[in-house]
Amino acid sequence: MDSNLLNNHTQKAASNDQLDTVLSHIKTIHKNIQQQAKYEQSKLNTTSQQALGPKFSIEYFNYEEELEKMEENTDYGLSLEEATKEIYPFFQGAIRLESPMAMFNVSANPLPEATAASCLANIYNVNFLMDAYAGKGLLIEQKVARTIGNWMNWKDCFGISCNGGKTTLLYAVKSALSRIAPTSQQNGIPDNLVIITNQKGHYSIDHVASILGIGSHNCLRISSDEDGKMNLAELELVMGSQIKKGKKIAAIICCGGTTIDFICDDTEAVAQLVDRFTTDNQLQYRPYLHLDAVIGWIYFSLLNKKDSEIYNIVLNTTIAAKIIEVKNRFQGLASFDSFGTDFHKVGLCPYTSSFFISRNKDCLNLLTDGNYKYTDQDFNYGQFRSYRYTIENSRPSQGILSSWTALLIQGRNGFIEYLTKLHSNNLHVVNKLEEYDIFNVINKRSLGWEVVFSIRFNEIALKQKADFDYNKTAMAFMQRCWEKVNRGAFFPLFSIVPEYFIQNGNATTAFLIYPTHQNITMSFINNVIDLIFREVSLFEQDIISNTQKIFSEPIEKPIR
Repeated sequence: MDSNLLNNHTQKAASNDQLDTVLSHIKTIHKNIQQQAKYEQSKLNTTSQQALGPKFSIEYFNYEEELEKMEENTDYGLSLEEATKEIYPFFQGAIRLESPMAMFNVSANPLPEATAASCLANIYNVNFLMDAYAGKGLLIEQKVARTIGNWMNWKDCFGISCNGGKTTLLYAVKSALSRIAPTSQQNGIPDNLVIITNQKGHYSIDHVASILGIGSHNCLRISSDEDGKMNLAELELVMGSQIKKGKKIAAIICCGGTTIDFICDDTEAVAQLVDRFTTDNQLQYRPYLHLDAVIGWIYFSLLNKKDSEIYNIVLNTTIAAKIIEVKNRFQGLASFDSFGTDFHKVGLCPYTSSFFISRNKDCLNLLTDGNYKYTDQDFNYGQFRSYRYTIENSRPSQGILSSWTALLIQGRNGFIEYLTKLHSNNLHVVNKLEEYDIFNVINKRSLGWEVVFSIRFNEIALKQKADFDYNKTAMAFMQRCWEKVNRGAFFPLFSIVPEYFIQNGNATTAFLIYPTHQNITMSFINNVIDLIFREVSLFEQDIISNTQKIFSEPIEKPIR
């Protein structure tokens, strides 16, 4: 090539760098979205316009009707300016995690550095099928897994990046099936397999059992005690009854922290029971043990700390005691086979960034189709092919790079600080709620940082007397708050628990706040609770004056 032509080509490439172009387009689209959101918000009263709310405004719609309205003529492309008008609806009704008013679920606002890394992975568009395409990206995937594994002394662990906690469960159960029935990889699973989990474990475990052919009815749930731990006596009875029926226990899935009440099993007690049961019943196999720790994995950062050290790190004794209790429940992890993590929950990463992490590389062979076995040769650069064991061939890379970046930026101590911050936020919310006699915090036994509370609608109860229905009133109030947020108001977005069981065994409708934003302050928390208190007062006035009727649609239970 002529040197002048080469120089011209190099200069042209530099001036049209893809990164600059992408960043320019992002700014253009983002500006349009913000302008449209602020325009919609301008229709609200002044109080609701302090800043953009926790949701972009949305109005009720019907999916089929909207699809019928679509333009059929899409032959010609649009300019970016024209396209941004059609891009904005993508964000309508979406929760804005960057808003500290977003207190709906466990997910937090991601680190800017992790988000930047995720975007860059998109820009470079790395293919994670094999290392011939992904380069060292597949090594970084294993470094993420090994970093978390090292926190719990799993020195030989391997991991798989995936799109969510449900997929981590799928990898775990599939590994269990292959181990207990090796021929199932080629011939299909036998019909005598069951899996066992905590009654309060995630609902998706049943769906995973269905997807993998075990059947959701063969996912057996064990009741939990007052501390949320699996009832070990019942676990042993169920295991025994299944063995007598000729069943095999493929896996036991323990809770490592749930969305509500942070249900967390005693891993050491479960592992010891399983080992004893295996010996006593002369089983030729040991049930696979998996910890669903997509929320609770952040506690692994403290597993090498003595209780006295934690009290020195976490100065508030109430918080320290909670953390120590969870840490102690994870002491049996050396006997477990795998666990799941969600970096987009407590790892300060954007969606999606989950990992299934196995104690060793055996998982690679357990997850193949049975026609290939990994050897030492496969771990040489140019030979590593992840598609042999992953569910997807076309795997996204954003979660890998964002998780790795978060681990680098935060470090182990940074996650300990964030965990302490979460519990500190929890205490501030509880203390502020208790300043008002209409609020009653009802989950003080929880080891998590979520706050579950009820509201005393005293004025409505006094007015309606025998006709007062607390549950319907609570759900009507929740819908009022959600409608306010859906209009784009600067108002806290929190959630509801339709059937929350309190200590006397009765169920009640309760409310749920998740103060997960890492930059939230005490004064902001005060403001949030004050806003909810004022809204209760306005709600009661409207009900009593018949300005609003108590009508509520059925609300599905939130994710556990």
